[in-house]
Amino acid sequence: MLHLLASVKNKPKKSLLNQIRHIRGYGGILLAFVLAFSLPVAVYADQFDTQIQQLQQQQSQAQSQSDQLGQEAGNIQAQIDTLENQIASVQAQIDANTAQYNSLTQQIAAAQAELHKQQGILGADIKAMYLQGQTSTIEMLASSQNLSSFLNQQQYTSVVKDEIVTTMGKIRQLREKLSSQQQQVTILLNQQKQLDATLAGQESQANADLAATNQQKAQFDASVANLSGQIATLRAEQAAALAAAMGSGGSSPVGGVITYTGLSGNVSACGGGYPAVYCNAPHDSLVDQWGLYNRECVSYVAWAEQYEYGHQVPDFNGAGNADQWIGTLAADGDAYADGNPTVGAAVYMPIGGVGHMALVNSVFSQNGQTWVYVSQYNFDMNLSGDYSTMDVEVTPNLQFIHFTH
Repeated sequence: MLHLLASVKNKPKKSLLNQIRHIRGYGGILLAFVLAFSLPVAVYADQFDTQIQQLQQQQSQAQSQSDQLGQEAGNIQAQIDTLENQIASVQAQIDANTAQYNSLTQQIAAAQAELHKQQGILGADIKAMYLQGQTSTIEMLASSQNLSSFLNQQQYTSVVKDEIVTTMGKIRQLREKLSSQQQQVTILLNQQKQLDATLAGQESQANADLAATNQQKAQFDASVANLSGQIATLRAEQAAALAAAMGSGGSSPVGGVITYTGLSGNVSACGGGYPAVYCNAPHDSLVDQWGLYNRECVSYVAWAEQYEYGHQVPDFNGAGNADQWIGTLAADGDAYADGNPTVGAAVYMPIGGVGHMALVNSVFSQNGQTWVYVSQYNFDMNLSGDYSTMDVEVTPNLQFIHFTH
């Protein structure tokens, strides 16, 4: 038979979260996020739990801040993407209007050149007509072979003149139209360039906001990583403290002695019929119907008493630590405690800072001593929050809780 002395980490049924809820009735709680943390000298198992819970709360708050900043960064990036699309659209319009402006400029230049050409032709015709005007009609007739030839020449001159005048009018109208279009394009280009500058300024500010947000997020991410390291260190020291106490057979770090044997190994995180929704979730990540953290000793026993043995287990209203069960249940008449072990009773063990609770599955005698075979959660710190079984010698410091209904 192996006789060991154990100091076990067993948390309050509502732990820190529900203690806060309970304390609120007496005053109020101010939760402050503190990144810096120094480890105390004491090595009590329950103090390790308290420290780990504090660090986990800080880590959760830091992670929440990081997630919020990450969401903000995502929103800012979405704004930047929208601005970039708008800028690209405006720039495409600027490019198109610039090309149109250049095309209109070329057309105006061509129209102006054509106008000069037509003006030159008309000038030549006017000169010729002027010279012809200096010749008398009789002279023109004398120089013409016949009257028909004279009339044809006069008619041709008049037609050419009219065509040139008409062409010059059309060219002027085209030039004026092109100039008007060019002015409109110029106004539009100026507006688009102003919009482009505004959007560029907004994008620059958004990029600055994004950089600042990512910097803040990086700081919180670093805090999360730092706190993870501190938690890992605490868990290692916690496991070492328990191993030292259990392996040496010495007294419990906090006080309270039990004799047990046959502690089952880490077969599975789940066991004893405990619902998968609780046992598959990370340790202390959920709160059950009695306000107890999942995979804690008190949560498992409360579940087993109600659903395995049909008892009515009340909500403990903030007084659900293992060492509070007897007083809380007795005060309401829900249960009583004595030193007589029975199958289906809850056994309270005065070990660790807040005690430990297990379920009695059977009672037997061995070498003239009474023993109980118990199932439990969160007994061995090396199997934090896991299911295990063991045999415990019935000693006067054990209390067996019997439910009355």
